[in-house]
Amino acid sequence: MPERRWVVFSTMFAAWSTIYMCRRSFTSSIPYLLQDSGFLTTENIGMISSCFATSYGVSKFLSSVLSDHTSATFMLSLCVGLSGLCCCLFPLAGSARLLCALWFVQGITQGLGWPACAKILREWYPRSQLGRWWSVLSSSGNASSALLPVLLAYFHSLAGWQFNFYVIGAVALAMSAVVLMIVKDAPESALNREQQLPLPATESSHQGPAGLLGVLYSFNVWLACALYALLAGVKGATGDWGQLYLMQEAHRPETIAAASITTMHIGGIFGNLSLGYLSDLIITRWPQAEQTKAPRAPALLGITILLTVALELFPLTVSEGSSHLWLSFLWFSTGFLVEGGISTVSLLTIGLVPDNQSGSAHGLASLVAQGNTVICLHVKD
Repeated sequence: MPERRWVVFSTMFAAWSTIYMCRRSFTSSIPYLLQDSGFLTTENIGMISSCFATSYGVSKFLSSVLSDHTSATFMLSLCVGLSGLCCCLFPLAGSARLLCALWFVQGITQGLGWPACAKILREWYPRSQLGRWWSVLSSSGNASSALLPVLLAYFHSLAGWQFNFYVIGAVALAMSAVVLMIVKDAPESALNREQQLPLPATESSHQGPAGLLGVLYSFNVWLACALYALLAGVKGATGDWGQLYLMQEAHRPETIAAASITTMHIGGIFGNLSLGYLSDLIITRWPQAEQTKAPRAPALLGITILLTVALELFPLTVSEGSSHLWLSFLWFSTGFLVEGGISTVSLLTIGLVPDNQSGSAHGLASLVAQGNTVICLHVKD
């Protein structure tokens, strides 16, 4: 079982990295698209990003609700394959309207990915280890996002921005087949979920009424949604517009701006791993924390306060004369807090409701978060 678990997790890690490469292929190519496409403007870029954020939020919500009734392996494979196909078609679209439509479809396909991964994780790992493995898997997206700006800058220098999308698309199509062959929905030897993943006798382990209605009536879930929306808005604004902000407002060279965004994603990796492990440690070392409805809430409160301080430092201290070291520190800290916070609030949300409502709760939080991301993109636009 342990060896098989490692094989499945490694494949999921590679698959989620590939999904994130497809997702970030557009935002990481924004400087090249504005420079070389001949028809895209910053207004078009904002509209394309908004189309993706809108469809992604709705798709992730519906996929989360339906994930308990569908093969998670099939959903994950379909997500990787269709995401790669959208990337391959991107250079062939010759107008902003076509790109909006294509990236709207990309958002729908991307929404299938994380609900499938979350379902597989819940089946393969016990609750006491879920935080760390959830965080490790999330960090795979940060790893690919950290490498992507540098790789795309190199590919662009060789063959233009179109080559970027073709390479990513081809990798995703191949990864789709690998997922279908290796990943399984659950361990073959599992008798049932309750026997394999024992839970303490808390309120969250009791089965409540099935469906979305119970989630909608939960005040605690709505609080978690608000925090998720805050973190997602910061992530969308800094991730999508950060490189362009440094180039246009702080007058930094393209390579320095790309390196700063890479630093943010590296910070996200450390934030995911550190805070995921910390939240699991709290539950393991202090079992009484599990008796509360939100054992991860104190960590999330600290993250929110520190992130507020970090964001205030950007307009106060970033200028053309700011040192590279200070910029790296700010972007690293922002990535650390944002990505670690998103993983923590995701785990907090599914812990607030019975197991048969966890998919709906996480889907609702994701939908609200993506709505705020769309607002942030339009504000910048």
